[in-house]
Amino acid sequence: MAKIFFDKNRDKIRDEFRSAARFLAPDQVLLGDITGVFQNREQAKIRDFLAKSQTELDIFTPNLRYFTMEKRGEIFDEAIKRGCRIRLLALHPMNAFTSERFSQIDLKNARQFASEMLASLEVFFDSYARPGQVELRIFNEPPTAVILRSDNAVIVSFILRQGRAREYVHLRMRCEKGRTGEPFLRHFDTAFDEAEDVTPELLKAISAEIRKKYE
Repeated sequence: MAKIFFDKNRDKIRDEFRSAARFLAPDQVLLGDITGVFQNREQAKIRDFLAKSQTELDIFTPNLRYFTMEKRGEIFDEAIKRGCRIRLLALHPMNAFTSERFSQIDLKNARQFASEMLASLEVFFDSYARPGQVELRIFNEPPTAVILRSDNAVIVSFILRQGRAREYVHLRMRCEKGRTGEPFLRHFDTAFDEAEDVTPELLKAISAEIRKKYE
């Protein structure tokens, strides 16, 4: 009898249990230490997630263009006013990844992708770079994931062949010491320490490389 009742009301019981778990322990929900699993970046509400940053806001992504679209720059304007530390880490536009990736995200050629990446770097450097508060660097190794950090939480998405990372699964986790998201924060810190600061000279050099390679 109990089994029949349970089978009939499985979804309702599960949802009520999850609601109770969120209320009793909001930082320890569902899959161990994972506090959210989302189908894509829109469902993950990235704008809201980053806009809540009070002390730390980190972005580790091949291409910063997404964060220049649809007035998302307002996130950084407000975070700067709050005194939030911001670290932006993007891929060098001339990395070999660019020449392979463009066809997976429906761009015409590698030059279009490299130019898109360079343009987003230029926007962020001109609009937001502030020594000691907003640091912009580039890394030059094949990327595997996008890491977005807001204070004590990270959202991670993965670079899949099917399309842009924003279109696929996102995981939200706590990233304090010992929590599930901590390795992603360590990964970011290590990559950031080894990355190169973006300067006007570097941007000009990259632009010249793009013209020379794809002329």
